[in-house]
Amino acid sequence: MSHSTTAFLFVPGAWCPSTYYSKVVSLLTAQGYTAFAFNLPSCGKKDTVPTFADDVTHIRSHATSLLDAGKDVVIVGNSYGGFVTLESCKGLAKKDREADGKTGGTLKGIILIGSFLAEVGNTMKELTAGHVPLPPDLSDPWIEPVPGDAGYRFLCGSLPEEEGLKWGNMVRAQCVAPFVEPLTYAAYEEVPTTMVIGGKDVALPPDVQHESFRKAEERGAKGLRKVVIEGADHCAMLNSPEEVARVCVEAAE
Repeated sequence: MSHSTTAFLFVPGAWCPSTYYSKVVSLLTAQGYTAFAFNLPSCGKKDTVPTFADDVTHIRSHATSLLDAGKDVVIVGNSYGGFVTLESCKGLAKKDREADGKTGGTLKGIILIGSFLAEVGNTMKELTAGHVPLPPDLSDPWIEPVPGDAGYRFLCGSLPEEEGLKWGNMVRAQCVAPFVEPLTYAAYEEVPTTMVIGGKDVALPPDVQHESFRKAEERGAKGLRKVVIEGADHCAMLNSPEEVARVCVEAAE
């Protein structure tokens, strides 16, 4: 397989910037792969109120451009970014593109890091109930992040304090309007999918993620793979970038 024909598209989680993937992007580009990480429209306060569809369209358009250019693509989503990833793949599976008469590359796989194998109809608000403290009425569309020590411990607490604070202070306000919008496409039912679970994830307990995987298998989903990185946090790409990069390459192959 030629590394130059494979592209990785990285989707950050809520409150998190695309720079959270910088370590993994560097590792993959050093191996000759194409790798991009994109900020989501719903992250970072602005005058408009972004929707789930805005996030999905943003990622789908980038993935489509890569596929149309002949690249084989792997999409990687962390936390809420995994929810966006599932929906973004609608219409991108090989059979769907062929049915539309489109040529180019192939969507090789999906990787979900610290996320859910959500069902059609699920919302992020429902899935994260009891794990992510959201206001009950969501009357204010923006939730400010928890920066500094508390924020970094939640996302990447295994890092040394100085580095953890650096990443923890990068978080930004998140629009929560997308959290109440339902999933309409469970991409893992048609696209090979790897679920990466961090053994030290405090934001979304590992047992919740294992249960999500088990239920997806019970529903008959095929082509699922689970990788547990024992020392990884919720944002495994920050404290375990080599392991995440390895999973990415395995998914591409």
